Amino acid sequence: MGADIVAKAAADGYTIMLHSSTHVVNATLRRKLPYDTVKDFTLLALVASQPTMMVVHPSLPVNSVQDLIALAKAQPGRIRYGSGGNGSTLHMAGALFAKMAGINMLHVPYKGGSPAVMALLGGEVQLAMATVPTAIAHVKAGKLRALAVCSGQRSRLLPDLPTVAEAGVPGYEMNAWIAIFAPAGVPKSVIARLENEIQSAQKLPEVQNSFSAQGMELVFGKGSQLASFVETERRKFAAIIEESGARIE
Repeated sequence: MGADIVAKAAADGYTIMLHSSTHVVNATLRRKLPYDTVKDFTLLALVASQPTMMVVHPSLPVNSVQDLIALAKAQPGRIRYGSGGNGSTLHMAGALFAKMAGINMLHVPYKGGSPAVMALLGGEVQLAMATVPTAIAHVKAGKLRALAVCSGQRSRLLPDLPTVAEAGVPGYEMNAWIAIFAPAGVPKSVIARLENEIQSAQKLPEVQNSFSAQGMELVFGKGSQLASFVETERRKFAAIIEESGARIE
């Protein structure tokens, strides 16, 4: 609903949207959108990326990504993994992992990342893709076991935890990210002003500390410089969705 309002708002720069990578996922996931996720928006800035990680219930007899792959191959379709919902970045992280590892797991969607972690704690699922801040306290308390982070680089909050690529699935990478968009057609002079103001805000210590506390990495760069990244992400998610069959009517 928020994206629809922004897409139809006056192109004067007074209405903007803070959205996650789910915005480009929706381009393929949802068959009937009242707007075009590409043509109806202008990217102002990528604000931050948030690493996700692969966590398992302690009852699952695996201690590494390779252990998980071996178990999944021995028991195809038996391992249940939870995510924050159909088409969420966490769902995409699991689907991409299954594809690249050549395994079959059962996806169980929940209404958000926190409910998925609670379901994992309760044993409803054996594995979950979760944002680092959502699961880190449970990992440190020994209630969950972390196998790897899904991002291309290790998390500052868990520097000893390998990436999925390091742990045995070369080329794997999945980040959740946050971006700011404006309606299409905003004058270039207004876009330039907004881009500069966003970057100024990102440099404020209180903003940097807030993002850092949530395990997020700030991304600096004007929207025009990062548009190709967002398009690459859209195509990556589209391929995952088409192969997994995840669709919302």
